[in-house]
Amino acid sequence: MKLREKDEFKMFKSGGIAIQVLPLPDHPLMDSVAVGIAELQTNIWKKVLEVNEPLKVSLKLTGKFNPALAEMNVKESPDFEIYPEKEDLKKEEKGGDVQFTKVFNYEFLPKNSGNIKLADCFSLIYFNTSSKTYDTLTPKFMIYVKGERKSEYISSHEDGFYQLIDKSSNKLRQGERDDLTKILTNIIILFMLVTTIILIIKR
Repeated sequence: MKLREKDEFKMFKSGGIAIQVLPLPDHPLMDSVAVGIAELQTNIWKKVLEVNEPLKVSLKLTGKFNPALAEMNVKESPDFEIYPEKEDLKKEEKGGDVQFTKVFNYEFLPKNSGNIKLADCFSLIYFNTSSKTYDTLTPKFMIYVKGERKSEYISSHEDGFYQLIDKSSNKLRQGERDDLTKILTNIIILFMLVTTIILIIKR
């Protein structure tokens, strides 16, 4: 019976590979922006809205970049409110390349009428390794908001809830006056009732 030869392990080493890491050009956000190649796609379901009508906005970033550093900048304004929702991230490998798709989801709520550029609401800054420059990605759509401004609506109703509060007296009245008013009211009602009965009997 032939004995099985003992397995042997051998270690092979390849030659060293030098990787040159280039510094980024000076920029206020150079330490916190994504680096690579990316493009931005915008998905919205309506372009014409009423004041206070919500709109779902989906911004899809696709390309070769660091998804952890790819963050959308959202602007604040009295003309609209923006509420962030869940982000989606997908990774795809093809032929040794890694491509990411990161989707930013928002609820957009216009507060005043007028035209609003989504580019004035959302932006993403990154370093483009193809052009060797910092680039800003923005959505290209325009939102048209119609309807009456909230402030104009309140001012056009002079007898609105808050106006009535200002006009109402906040002085306390004495309880004795209220009791006297009730007594006089009851006497008048009783008198009218008795008079009505007498007239019915005479007929």
